[in-house]
Amino acid sequence: MGGLRSSGEVTLISFIGKARKEGEGRRYQKTPYRFEDGRVYEATFFGSALAKYLGQALKRAVFVGTKGSTWSELVELLPEEAQEDLLEFMERIDSLGENVSEENLKEFQHVLEEKLSYGVDLICVSSSPDNAYEIKEKLFSVLDPVPENIAFDITHAYRYMPFVALLTVIPLKHLGTKSITIYYGFLEMKEKEKPVLRLDILSELINLNEALSVFHNTGNFAELGSTLFPEHAELFRDANFKIEINQRPRKEIDQILGLDLSGVYARSLKEEIERLSSEKYLEDRLVRRAEFFIERKQYLKAIILLSEAVLIKLYSLSGKTHKTGYKSWEEIDLNSLVPEQEDRDIINIFRVLRNTVVHSSEPTRKHAGEVKSLISNEDKLRSFLIEVISVYNKLKR
Repeated sequence: MGGLRSSGEVTLISFIGKARKEGEGRRYQKTPYRFEDGRVYEATFFGSALAKYLGQALKRAVFVGTKGSTWSELVELLPEEAQEDLLEFMERIDSLGENVSEENLKEFQHVLEEKLSYGVDLICVSSSPDNAYEIKEKLFSVLDPVPENIAFDITHAYRYMPFVALLTVIPLKHLGTKSITIYYGFLEMKEKEKPVLRLDILSELINLNEALSVFHNTGNFAELGSTLFPEHAELFRDANFKIEINQRPRKEIDQILGLDLSGVYARSLKEEIERLSSEKYLEDRLVRRAEFFIERKQYLKAIILLSEAVLIKLYSLSGKTHKTGYKSWEEIDLNSLVPEQEDRDIINIFRVLRNTVVHSSEPTRKHAGEVKSLISNEDKLRSFLIEVISVYNKLKR
């Protein structure tokens, strides 16, 4: 089965519909499903075949259906000899049809769990087209603790239901789920043994979405670059690492910009790397990063970066070597470096703001009132930081 079998315990999420009868008796039509390694499992519903395929890795199986689903056919999860012992019970479940209750399914779930080595959850949702929220809420209730790996079957049920469920479980990747592997039993194929598709492209798109989210919110492009260009993963990691420790990865950036970054997903990556690499001086790169974080409302990062940029620029204008620490500000003669009083006031307020935010303290020095006003109103703070950048740009001229 590839990666899933060797990467820890698996939770199966599957859907069941209404089975077709085989002739006049109770028996239902079964379909042989052929997996990628050549193994074949026969089942009424693909989820049962997938459960057998997963074997010892399977920790829990979650089946979602409606009152019209043929729940009794989940007995095929059991070995054949165990199925024989439950014929009367299955006939009773079958005879209930759409009158099957939550209590009936709980009883069936208990019967299955007694004979299986893994847990089972049977989730019955209404057959109404507006049952999407019900699917989401009931899935959330059983996926705790968060599964380590998920095998997701989209073969049966109303077409929209598996996709509602899939979008419900995708966020679990941020809470501890390592992988979501998506399977489809290809019933439409004409051959007798229906091929099983492992839809890795969907898993890759889920990973791409996550990488884009990380990049958009943090500026970290290592995962996005590795996802788009897996053969150059180390290059993107090295370049991002150097940027994060405030180094300039000239060689790595040149190599990245030499790749084909014309696609819709790569374009924003190219724009950000070009924006960073276009700045010759450290202080200008710091301002560009500060702007990035202001846009994303990550103000602590933005203030620290912007403070360092302003200080470096002032030291450069004064002809001194840049130092770090609060005392460095005391050595700056703003009157000689910043001609306009309004700009000097902005820089002095910003100094107090920086120390207030970085040290999580109450402003007690001059300009305390202005700083208190800024840290109590996000819009004011954002506008003020943009003013600081405007003053910085004046200093560049």
